[in-house]
Amino acid sequence: METLFNELHQQVEGALNDLCGSATDVDLTQIEEAITIINQSLYALRRPLVDFEFDNPEDEIVFFKKDLPRLQSKLIYYVSLAGIEFRKPEGAKETLVQYYREELDKITIWFEEHREYYEYYRADSSHLDKYYFIRGARNIRSTFSCVFDPHFCPAVCYVYAKIIAHNQLQKHLNKQLDVLLGVAQGVTFPGEFGIRWTDSRAALEELTYAWYFKGSFNNGQVEIKKLYEALCTFFGISPGNIYKSKQDFYGRTNISAYLDVLSKRYKEGMVDSE
Repeated sequence: METLFNELHQQVEGALNDLCGSATDVDLTQIEEAITIINQSLYALRRPLVDFEFDNPEDEIVFFKKDLPRLQSKLIYYVSLAGIEFRKPEGAKETLVQYYREELDKITIWFEEHREYYEYYRADSSHLDKYYFIRGARNIRSTFSCVFDPHFCPAVCYVYAKIIAHNQLQKHLNKQLDVLLGVAQGVTFPGEFGIRWTDSRAALEELTYAWYFKGSFNNGQVEIKKLYEALCTFFGISPGNIYKSKQDFYGRTNISAYLDVLSKRYKEGMVDSE
């Protein structure tokens, strides 16, 4: 099964690269061709997979957790992209900006609705794999129906595919917004409004780790160093070593000194302003 899957996946990758390359903009004709290519590969995989018995549970888990979602995600991505392009309104830049932001909001809502699975995916957890990625296993946590035959793949396999597809779709939508908003031509920083960061750099680093662990940016799909440097650039301060700072936090009596004060000030302010 692994050999068949790898052959089909490589064929799809090659065909999509020839069709779309690395272009940011893909027209509807290319999207429809991409969907056909992926559908044909999934169809070729379906019958052998339905009848296939894995040698052991570990191999089955790897296939449905790591391998198959990669191929399924491509179909979900292009089908979603087709829907976005079909619904895209004609109008001024502001209309398109609003449209793309609404599409991003839909993805964020989906992640929130499936947070249990998304956090499991992000953490690369494994303690529930025998319930999530074994065909026929009783998954008491899954309350949705899978669009695929459950004999073909477990439901959470499809959820993983949607997570991968949505992450890719977010990147595409953000690129479209960057073009529309002219991000490459310049970014507005707080300093341009007479606003500057006056707390310590360590305070910003605490906030950075809090936002990172919470998954507040890009649904958690961002490196801590990249996030920290972006925040430092935004606030106009020179970055330190974010990894060393984390070790310094462990050496404190209170590892969340700034966040605790921030929470306290917020609560006091809300009470005082009633």
